[in-house]
Parts: sequence; C-alpha cells; structure tokens
Amino acid sequence: MTRKKILLTFDYELFFGTPSGTAQKCLLRPTQRICDILNRYGQKAIFFIDTLYLEKLREVGDFETFEKIERQLQEIVSDGHRIELHLHPHWLDAQWRDDTWIFPTYRYYRLHALPKEKIVQLFLSGKTLLEEIVSEVNPAYSVVAFRAGGWSVEPFLTLKEAFIESGIQIDSSVGYGMKLEGVAHQFDFTDAPDKAFYRFEDSVVEESAKGSFWEVPITTYRTNILQKIVRRIRRKLQPERYRMFGDGKSVGGLRRNYLEEIRTYEMLTLESTLPRQLLRRIDQVPFEIVTLISHPKGMSEVAMETLEALCRSPHKCVGYEVLL
Repeated sequence: MTRKKILLTFDYELFFGTPSGTAQKCLLRPTQRICDILNRYGQKAIFFIDTLYLEKLREVGDFETFEKIERQLQEIVSDGHRIELHLHPHWLDAQWRDDTWIFPTYRYYRLHALPKEKIVQLFLSGKTLLEEIVSEVNPAYSVVAFRAGGWSVEPFLTLKEAFIESGIQIDSSVGYGMKLEGVAHQFDFTDAPDKAFYRFEDSVVEESAKGSFWEVPITTYRTNILQKIVRRIRRKLQPERYRMFGDGKSVGGLRRNYLEEIRTYEMLTLESTLPRQLLRRIDQVPFEIVTLISHPKGMSEVAMETLEALCRSPHKCVGYEVLL
C-alpha cells in the first residue's frame, strides 16, 4: 500500500429538511467521537463550518447552543485540526419554530442568487466569526479555504471578489465527473481537470498555471447501479449499525431530473464505504493527495469503524499546509 496524504474534510452543518435535526446529535456528539479517534492516532482533519447557522443561533438568542459549538471549535483547533468557511445561504430565510428550524424557501440555496455585495459580506463575516471564535486558542489563526453549499461554486466570477476580499486561497467544492441540475443544486464538473489539485483564476473547472487560487477537488470514483443496490441492502439488513447519528432529514424535492444525478461518479466519503473498501479505493487513486468529504450528521457506527481503519493505515491525514 502506497502511503498517501489524506485531506479528511467534514461539512459541519445541520440537515435542511424537516426536521432540521439538533446541534447535539448532528454536530456536537458525532464530532466529539470523530476527534477522539483522530487524536488517538495523531491524525488531522478539516472541518468546513456552516457559519450562517452560527449567526442564526445568535440572531434568535440561542446562546447556549452557540457557546457549546464555540467551545468545540476551539478544541478542534487546539488539537491541531483546521476549521474553514462553508456557506449555506438559505439560512437567511430560516425561522425557528416549535424547537426546530424551518426553511420556508430555498431561493438563496445558491450564493449566486444574491448580489455580489451581499456575497462579499457573507464571506467576510463568516471568516471573521471563525477567526474570532478560535482567537482564544490561536490568535494568529487564519481561515484560508472555502466549500460552497451544495457544491454550487460556478460561475466562479460571481464569487471571485469575495475570495479576494476575504483572503480565501483554496476552494474545495469540485467533484470530478459529477453533474447535477436541480431546483436548488446546479453544478457541472464533467470537464474539470482530473487532478488532486490545480490553480485556477476565473473558473474552478479551468486550470490556470498562474492562477490566484487553488482548487482541491473532492476525490471521486466510478460507481454503478449494482454497487448502489448492494449498499442499500446492507443498510436494511443492519439498520442499527448504518443508522446516521443525526436526527434530521435531508431536503427533498429539489431535483428536476433524477437521471441527471451522479450516474457514474460518487464522492469518496466515510459514510458510504466499508473500512477495507475505503482503503482499496484510496489505493486506486493515481494521486499522492486524496480528498474525502463526510458530515458529522451522516456518520454511523460503520462510518466510525471506517474512520478508525483509515487512521490505523499507513496514510497520513494532513491539512492544507501541503499546498501553502
């Protein structure tokens, strides 16, 4: 087995359906278990924090939940992991009702539905919030990377000013070979460079040798309908081991055409692979750097076993210092 550098990323967010889930079960508890495993083996991870959720907590006066998350993010950075910027703009319309979050509309699911001035403001406020939270444990900490909600990063020119103004140097929203056209989701990465990382300037799917920014795509792999069926059967046979820790539901009814959904490629995640399967797929990647995406809310007992197998392997989970 060739030793590789793993960028192990987690999107730190609630669900966006009804119910939205709780911070305790979707974020705090599973993230603590993730970090316990990582710290036991001296491995590192990158958490993309949905900052608009944090701002909404303060807006509605839920300071208790905000402070619990604040302490966890401080512990994450103190332990040597990274936190980076993640934005789901439909939080702008979110309402707190009957102990759950309600999303009456998804008109802002894509950042591109907002004016450029608002996009810049969201980047700046999100980056500032994260850096202020961890300043107590690392005053020099700087957020350097971004992941778009729903992977909707194109057309990049709409976001470029926000990257420049906030000093974001890295995007990690692309998944090679993937395409989805929906009511909310819109992305097409079928023509993106098939590389572990590359520079770009005006489009994340066009490499530019002297580009101002880095694209670090989420690693994808070829799949087929048989593999998906086997995965579903396995989960039905062992529901407890595969049950997600998060207590919410994903948003539904957003796709216009399911045939446009990821037909031959999937992102490499802890949630959808068994321990040996993950290590085999990593070994098959023709690059030294492999980027995984997972979600604390989507983790299960099996996913935790897969994480532990990765941590015990010869591979090294690292941060973005491998690029900068």
